[in-house]
Amino acid sequence: LGGRASYWIDPTGNRSIDQVASGGAGLAWLPFDEQRSYRISDQALWLQFDASTARGARWFLVLMHPSVDMAKLYWRGADGRWVVQSAGQQLSVAEWAIPGRLPTFELAPGDGQTVRYWLRLERDRSYFTAPLSLFGQSALLEARGREQFMLGGYFGVLLFLAGASLVSALVYRGRNFAALLGYLGGIG
Repeated sequence: LGGRASYWIDPTGNRSIDQVASGGAGLAWLPFDEQRSYRISDQALWLQFDASTARGARWFLVLMHPSVDMAKLYWRGADGRWVVQSAGQQLSVAEWAIPGRLPTFELAPGDGQTVRYWLRLERDRSYFTAPLSLFGQSALLEARGREQFMLGGYFGVLLFLAGASLVSALVYRGRNFAALLGYLGGIG
C-alpha cells in the first residue's frame, strides 16, 4: 500500500473510528511510507486507503509484521454500519478475523465500487514498521502454504539435530553433544 495510503498518529490513542472518519481533512494525514519506523507507544497509528475489488473476488490485507498489540480494520457496510475486524497480540489467534501467523483482514466483498478503509494499529514497545500487502485469495493461500513449508523444514531440521545430538551424547558420552542439545532446546 506504500504511496496509496495516508497515515495519522492519534497522540492520545483514544479516538474512535467515528471521530477519525469525521475528522477527515481536519486531521494531518500524511503519505504513508511502509519502510519508515513509527513511534506509537501509548498512541495509535491510523492508516486510510481506498480500494475496489471486482465482483466475486476476495482480497485480503496482510500486516507483514506479527508483533502488533492490536490491529483493527474498519469500513462502512452496505447498511452504513461499521464493519470491524481485529487481530493482534492482545487477542488469541482464534479470535482474529482470519487466524494465521500474520494479522490478516478480508476486504469488503467485491462489487466494483471503491471502499474507504481505516486501519488502526497499536504497539506499546519501541518503533514499529508496518509493511502491508494486498493478496487475492489464491495468492494468499499460496503464500501461507510456502510459509508452512518453510516453518516445517526449519523445525524438522531442528528436531533432527536435537535427536542426533541426544543419541550422540548417550552413545559417545560427549559433553559437546549434550551442550549442543541444550543449545538447540533453547532456540526451538
